[in-house]
Amino acid sequence: MPKQIIEINPFHGGMNNNTDPRDLQHDELASAEDVMVDKIGRIRTGPDVSAHASNSPSITIDDIGDRSGTSLFAFSHDYINAGSDGNIIKNGSGSMNSGSIWGGWSGSTDWNANSSYFTFTGSTGGSNTITQTAANREQIGLNSQKYRLTYTISNYTLTSGSPSLKIKGGSGEFASSDTTLTLSDGTHTKIFTSHSSASTGVFSLEAASVQVTFRLDDIILEPIQFDSTGDDYLVLYMNTSSKYRFGIYSYSKDIWNFSDTGLRFNSIGTTAEPVFSYADGVLRIVDALNGGQAYKIWYSYISRNRWGTTTCFVDKWIIAQSHLKSPIDSEIVFSAADSTYSPDEGKLEIGSQTLSRQVTYSGTWNPNGVYNGTATAGSGANKLVSSGTTFTSDMVGMRIRRTNTFTDNTCDTDTTAGSGSSFGGNPRIIRMDSTARVQTGMVVSGTGITGTANITNVQNSTLFTIDEDVASTQSNTTLTFNNVKASAIITKFEDANTIYVSKTISSHVDNDFIGKGNVLTWVTDDTFDIFDYYDIGFTWVYDGNQESLIHNRTAFVETEYNNVSFYFQDIAAGHNWDTETTARKTGANVYYRKESDSLKTWYHLFEIDFNKGFKLSNEEDFSITWTQIVAKTEYHLQEIEIQNPLTFETYETRNGYKSDTNEFLDLSDADGDGMGYSVSTIANRVHYIANVAYKNSEGALRNYGDVMFKSVVNKFDTFPLSRKLEVSVQDGDEITALASYADRLLQYKKNKMHLINISQEIEFLEDTFKFKGVESQAAVCETDFGIAWVNLFGCYLYDGRQVLNLLEQKGVRKISHSSWNNTSHKPMIAYTPKKRQLIIAKDYSGGDLAAGNGDAWIYDMVTKSWVLQKGEYIVGDGAKSSNFVTDHLGSIVYCIGTGDIKTIDTKTSEAKSNVKIITADMNYGDSGVRKKVYRVRLSYKGDASSLNVRYTTNGDTNTYKQFEGTSSGLPNGSATNTPLENKSSDVTQWHHAELKPAVSSEATNIYSFQVHMSGTAGATFEINDLSVVFRVKNVK
Repeated sequence: MPKQIIEINPFHGGMNNNTDPRDLQHDELASAEDVMVDKIGRIRTGPDVSAHASNSPSITIDDIGDRSGTSLFAFSHDYINAGSDGNIIKNGSGSMNSGSIWGGWSGSTDWNANSSYFTFTGSTGGSNTITQTAANREQIGLNSQKYRLTYTISNYTLTSGSPSLKIKGGSGEFASSDTTLTLSDGTHTKIFTSHSSASTGVFSLEAASVQVTFRLDDIILEPIQFDSTGDDYLVLYMNTSSKYRFGIYSYSKDIWNFSDTGLRFNSIGTTAEPVFSYADGVLRIVDALNGGQAYKIWYSYISRNRWGTTTCFVDKWIIAQSHLKSPIDSEIVFSAADSTYSPDEGKLEIGSQTLSRQVTYSGTWNPNGVYNGTATAGSGANKLVSSGTTFTSDMVGMRIRRTNTFTDNTCDTDTTAGSGSSFGGNPRIIRMDSTARVQTGMVVSGTGITGTANITNVQNSTLFTIDEDVASTQSNTTLTFNNVKASAIITKFEDANTIYVSKTISSHVDNDFIGKGNVLTWVTDDTFDIFDYYDIGFTWVYDGNQESLIHNRTAFVETEYNNVSFYFQDIAAGHNWDTETTARKTGANVYYRKESDSLKTWYHLFEIDFNKGFKLSNEEDFSITWTQIVAKTEYHLQEIEIQNPLTFETYETRNGYKSDTNEFLDLSDADGDGMGYSVSTIANRVHYIANVAYKNSEGALRNYGDVMFKSVVNKFDTFPLSRKLEVSVQDGDEITALASYADRLLQYKKNKMHLINISQEIEFLEDTFKFKGVESQAAVCETDFGIAWVNLFGCYLYDGRQVLNLLEQKGVRKISHSSWNNTSHKPMIAYTPKKRQLIIAKDYSGGDLAAGNGDAWIYDMVTKSWVLQKGEYIVGDGAKSSNFVTDHLGSIVYCIGTGDIKTIDTKTSEAKSNVKIITADMNYGDSGVRKKVYRVRLSYKGDASSLNVRYTTNGDTNTYKQFEGTSSGLPNGSATNTPLENKSSDVTQWHHAELKPAVSSEATNIYSFQVHMSGTAGATFEINDLSVVFRVKNVK
């Protein structure tokens, strides 16, 4: 029979170690390790893992530890210098004399430092300077950048001379030029530009040494007004020395920014597991391990003006918390009308205490009020009959208060009220002949009482108790009783003359019921007022579109007039509102509700925008703008009068849910008891969180591993309880990851994946895929083709239509279960769009190298081929790794346990020592016919001189047979395991090698033939084709 030749090319079918080698397709290899087949018709050495550009000796991190598979995230932003935020001065407030952080004060004749502040005591001349070097600062600082210095001066005393305080500038200094500072009592700010070499300069404050003394404290130096030219970032949880901080790497500047006061979790006492989400320029980070014990971080750049001026503004990176905290009493301050305001940062000061225009019939608030009505008699308990036509059915639910005052001259007080006294053992008890007209909640005054006291209890027909000890012992003293603080609820309307009121009397001081069970007995000529309570509530508006729950701040009560107007004489605010707790706040809303409203509906009254001013509910435009009184510290909205209670909008219609803690997922965790979530993604402008720990309706904290909540659309921190989703519950599993693609949400548990349709407001379950769950979010990634993920059973892709197992093609599994699966492994995955490939690390959790923990599978999405990268490819033996991220360059980046930051390149620059290429076990179309192999012809380039190239026959993979070595590509007659040459000197062309079996008889009368390559190949090594010359023997 004539000689024949068979060519093995192309190779892009990749590795198939699950099919018998004799049955492989023509483009498949039995093994492809440490090589790539991503180029049609070529085998090349695999891509490098190298130090990423961000790898720097300036950063150190604690061992990855329990954070393996987490800790790293990539994002891009319009603003530059992320991570350089916060006070760069160390010990600027307290601990001024700690170590050598500050220089220039020790031994100085004028400056001195203690644990809390600097003091300056000037002499008669000269100058003195305190300094902080770049090495001692929290951050070295940015060159040619705007900075704002904030500082506090107190105890300022000038004896003589012309004092001065300045930031020194120029060569070697932090500032570009000398900058004069205000020297007087108070907190001051100064904006200046840093020097072009500020990062190595000294920050210096110089005071003129004249006859002056002052105290300097609260020194804050922070960068502001960054350029919006854009940058790309990595953020890494470093947890250095238990400081729980994050470092941020800037690609454009090639630097890491981090500090103890910058982006960080609070003290959590243990390792954290950060969970990242990103939308609209906001990075949110929570801790999956510690729930509410760690800050729920909100991080972004904010640029906005305050109070209708450019003098007050936020223009910097802000670290805040993501939950929407409601106002508290101390943030909404009520002051006397026409008082002098100086509101602190983060506070609204309201100059109005009565909250009403007391002009009869000017408005329609308290429309059913009655002032100074008169009773004729009462008939039965809690029944009131009026002397005229007074009552209407609309009064049910309103308050009624007896207003007449009476005196009684039979009262006895006893300061001792000791043993044997008929008073009992309580100096707060008063005795009188009859307590028939005395009611709990009344105010009593007279001899024996200091000022006024409140009656807290009527014990019996002769004794009652007040809320303070009596002042002196008196007998038959005269006391005055006033009903001003006691009121009851109208419970029933009988006719225009007759109503019934509640037995329970309540006080409008604390808006709470007291003296339960008392019976109101009305006496002829008793006078009364009828009025309505209006609760006034405030909310904070965050980011312009998210609103906190209502804080019920005060009550609007008008007892002397009906048909009044609601009135705020003045609302004052000031400062920049640029702190962690204030920067996100863009305004406030004011609501009211009537006590007589059985539904207790909160109606929207007006909106306050912290730049535009005041807008009445349902109005299009802001009608009152901020007026400057004192620059930077005092701006006002004045003369706010609302004649009619507005009912256009409610809190519920504005937000879609009620202002009720029982209807809202409160992740603020003020008690620090662990509320939080472990999984997060943003899809269709909705933030989905899962595996949530929160308090149930009984107030018990539980971890709900099966639960998801979805935010309101475009409100990524707003989670009503009504937007809870549960797909499968009590299945012994928990949600471990979330991803979205093509209006579908992929909810992963450890053992299954739920495919949820989110194309409409009401989601529904489309399908459940068992055994397709994941261990963690690190096992899921986005691709051009859909969502890919990996587990111990396979690698999968959801392409918007179906779930594909990428280990299978056309009904054939390509990678064997034994080589894929190790039950101790925790695999993770990433996608590189540059090569359109998936990288699957076998184990991020620090397993044994011998078990493959350093290995990585590579799947080419275009050629649908698999190859394996072996050895310490991802990590070293026993080492742990962070999760993979794909950065803006399309590169895969990760961090290993030593703190080194790595990237997987698309090119190869290093030799590979674990190369393994095995062809199909070729039978040339007929397994039952004997053959003789004469030559193997190979086209290659690069260094293959250390690459073992051998062959086996008849499926025997344990007995390797040698080829003769080659010289200039031709057989040289010497048997060797490494027959190829080093052709790295010329990689512009293909070099050919004739590989001749060293022992001819070993390649004769064989049924199949398989080529094996293993060992080390140079960085530029490639194979273009492999051909086998053979002859088929005659059939006998």
